[in-house]
Amino acid sequence: MSAGTLASFPVPPKGSPKHLDDDDDDYDDGRVVTISLPLKELEKKEDPSICKPAKENNSRKLHIPILYLLVAISFATWVIFFFLVLKQYSEISEKIQNLTESQRILNLSPNYSEKIANNSVCSQGNSTMVSSCPFGWKHQSKYCYYFSTEKTNWINALLNCINNKAYLVSISSDEEQGFLKNNLNEVDYWLGMSDLEGPWKWKESGMVVETSFWDRGQPSKDANKDCGLMHPNGTWASAVCSDHNRWICKKELIC
Repeated sequence: MSAGTLASFPVPPKGSPKHLDDDDDDYDDGRVVTISLPLKELEKKEDPSICKPAKENNSRKLHIPILYLLVAISFATWVIFFFLVLKQYSEISEKIQNLTESQRILNLSPNYSEKIANNSVCSQGNSTMVSSCPFGWKHQSKYCYYFSTEKTNWINALLNCINNKAYLVSISSDEEQGFLKNNLNEVDYWLGMSDLEGPWKWKESGMVVETSFWDRGQPSKDANKDCGLMHPNGTWASAVCSDHNRWICKKELIC
């Protein structure tokens, strides 16, 4: 029965007595009696689950995209954090490698030049031999020079020259500088100098670099660039010792 609807009961037929004794409770004259019920009482009886408030539905619709947004922000934050950690780890590993190589360089014997044996035999018994540079080396003045075709880091270039009874090239004159420049193959070559022990010095002799052909803005103030190289145009520059470049070995003719 809906709100505002009147309940119907049988109406007594015509001709029935207009008045009944109050004591006669069992009398039924058959008439339909209409009784009005309060609307508030009927409204209370309605099932509240039939119509859900629109406000609750809108609230749920709003919460779902907010939840997705928070999840996306959290995921992006973790990705950024991961890449920052990875970058920092890479930088630390590179610094450790540079320090390790620098330590190897400093641990080389101070008598570096004494490790280089004489490469030319001018006399053997009663016979005299014509001095010459080893095969693949180039001769200039009283020196022989080897221009590598491979690439390696500075410390390995230094050791390679020692194994060939030579040293990583030092430059002491404009003439020598010009000769080296004219024999470069359009790539960078390691020189035998570094500032790992303070000022820039030639590893061969331990002498401070005086005659210099530094490029503009060189040597760099970057603390990681401790080893010297020569550009194809002949200018010098500082570089990270762990970089890979070609190198030049130098040995002296004694006759």
